[in-house]
Amino acid sequence: MSAKAYAGYYIGLMSGTSLDGVDAALIDCDPHTGIRLVATHYQPYPESLKQALLEVCHSPSIHFQTLATLEYQLALSYADTVNELLDQHSANRLTIQAIGCHGQTVEHQPSANPGFSYQLVDPNVLAEMTGISVVSDFRRRDLAAGGQGAPLTPALHAYLFQEEHQDRLVLNLGGFANLTWLPAKTSQQAILGFDTGPANVLLDTWYQKHHPESGHACDIKGDWAAQGQVINEIVATALQDAYFARPLPKTTGREYFNPEWLNHLLIQQDFIQAAPVDIQASLSQLTAVSIAHAIKDHLAKQMDLSQPIDLYVCGGGVHNQDLMRRLQKVLAPMKIHVKSTQALGLDPDWVEAVTFAWLAYQTLNRQPANLPSVTGAGGPRILGGIYWA
Repeated sequence: MSAKAYAGYYIGLMSGTSLDGVDAALIDCDPHTGIRLVATHYQPYPESLKQALLEVCHSPSIHFQTLATLEYQLALSYADTVNELLDQHSANRLTIQAIGCHGQTVEHQPSANPGFSYQLVDPNVLAEMTGISVVSDFRRRDLAAGGQGAPLTPALHAYLFQEEHQDRLVLNLGGFANLTWLPAKTSQQAILGFDTGPANVLLDTWYQKHHPESGHACDIKGDWAAQGQVINEIVATALQDAYFARPLPKTTGREYFNPEWLNHLLIQQDFIQAAPVDIQASLSQLTAVSIAHAIKDHLAKQMDLSQPIDLYVCGGGVHNQDLMRRLQKVLAPMKIHVKSTQALGLDPDWVEAVTFAWLAYQTLNRQPANLPSVTGAGGPRILGGIYWA
């Protein structure tokens, strides 16, 4: 099969750990001209679906009927998103080669025995409801090869953003923060990528707890956090968590950093009665400082710290102005300049959705899409299962 066999249009669907809704990106993928973002659409989850997913994420036991219902409801939500994207942009579904659907992560335990990662969706229903072939279940082949199954976005970061003579960093600020080290191609260094720790997941949880009347799922622009005073003891104690010192490769999720983890931290330090706005400021600072520490601890050997380097941010956290200011401040001593992936030609809100469209392209063209230097897998693997329309 030639590399051109499945060139054309692809749709990528991403619903992240923030559990807010579905991002959809329609791309034109060509082996010669690369990727062109054609259209996008965001569709929020119904509140009932979001709450049901939250319950599953924190449940010690789950009924099969619950899982089946959630997978079906998610498939319908994804299908609605795809159909709305196509309708809004008058796109012909017959020209779409495939949908790359990540599914909704509810548990990620790559270090268990055996390691596992669950993303809920029924791709069969999605194919039926859209009439388009679906590629899904991207993580488990990498897990089977001994890897973490994630993060998968560094492969796209390398495809789109790696330069011949210039080192770069790419940071995704979703529910969790994941970092990609893109050395210059001429250096022949390995690409690295990993989760640094929590980003929006704790910020959103704490904001929603104290502003249920706002109607917002997050601290818009970080305005509330900007009003608080950082409690340094909270940040210092949080950074003592074993995850931050864990060697690469590593990934994490809601099964680790969650409201219970935060409550334990606050009780441990007797800060449960602290002003909520100060705790929000401390969580924002924790995200920024943990990213800076991750760069020092895991990437310092690869980086030339005497030279300035650009860090390109994507994900919802790029809109959190308080968090971005904190990032710039803690990274400035390392001569790291914080920018948006918009400067590289890709809107930061759509990088992950584009990733899964591109992963579907790789799968249909029988090309590997994991990076063993990132995930720890035994070698390159073709990811995902194909559900033909």
